[in-house]
Amino acid sequence: MVEPREGGFKMKSKLRVLIAVAASVLLISLASLGSFPTGADGASKSIKLSAGAMGQSIYMLLAVLAKRLEEAMPGVRANVVAGGGKANPKLVSLKKVDIAFTVMGLYKNAILGKKPYKKKYSGLRVLADVQGHGATYFMVTEDTGLTSIDQIKAKKFPLKVCTFLKSGPPEVDARRTLAEYGITYADIKKWGGRVNFSQWTDCVSMVRDGHANALLGATSLPSAFHAEAAKARKMRMLPLKEETIQKMMKKYKYLRVILPKGLYGITPYDMPTIGTTYYFFAHKDMSDKLAYNFVKSMYNNADDVRNVHVAFKGYVAKKMATGLVGEIHPGAVKFYKEKGMLK
Repeated sequence: MVEPREGGFKMKSKLRVLIAVAASVLLISLASLGSFPTGADGASKSIKLSAGAMGQSIYMLLAVLAKRLEEAMPGVRANVVAGGGKANPKLVSLKKVDIAFTVMGLYKNAILGKKPYKKKYSGLRVLADVQGHGATYFMVTEDTGLTSIDQIKAKKFPLKVCTFLKSGPPEVDARRTLAEYGITYADIKKWGGRVNFSQWTDCVSMVRDGHANALLGATSLPSAFHAEAAKARKMRMLPLKEETIQKMMKKYKYLRVILPKGLYGITPYDMPTIGTTYYFFAHKDMSDKLAYNFVKSMYNNADDVRNVHVAFKGYVAKKMATGLVGEIHPGAVKFYKEKGMLK
């Protein structure tokens, strides 16, 4: 678990212990993934929940929800694995994992068969909107002298940028953002710069050591990784133009998210950017009982969700089913109807 030393989130001690215990007990290797494990009644001994990378807010949230699910379904062991927003739709489609996370835009493209996916994953069923908004950050070191994204192209600046692993949701956001300003990875290399694809922890190390002078991509808001980078070096947040945000909202269904004034000590005003919300989803063949109890655990433990990370502080259980894209799993539908959240 990665936690900023100052100015970031602080979890309640009891919940921190719960996360640590849950993560240590529940973590298994992706190499051990087998065939779809859930029985018809959802009472199989082991189920798999695929998150993002360890240390990310969504991983911590699934660790807590897995523990609560075990309490709701005696005899079930819920194992959390480190997956990825882009890879998870395929893993669920192949029945390698039971429940997974992704961002709303990728989920929509997965069920429609649009890029970055080459086929429709028609067997997917959404479970809930987590309501945790990720945000796209474009941070550069002050010694670059850059104050706007437009200057990168105008100056043919040799940017040494670090973004997330290739084709992961943060990297997709990075590539799309640059494209709106007429910049490609090939351009950056041609101008004498380079593009690094890595985990955020490694990106922070590159910035600290001077091997990178920019961080670009989406992650939780706030982000422990970006807070650490801002403490390691003098950084500046480059703003996205409003017209660019509106175009990307229309083209990719992003949300307009605000980076609050004073964030990491480098945002001089409330700065708009693009963002997205997180979905939990499953295969249509997963048992109704398991889907029902998973969303019920999210609903009944709303305080736990909000306290895991400040990215989820705005979570409202009654809004879990609001505006969901695609078909909802029947087990989740049953619970939502009982609570009057669906007709």
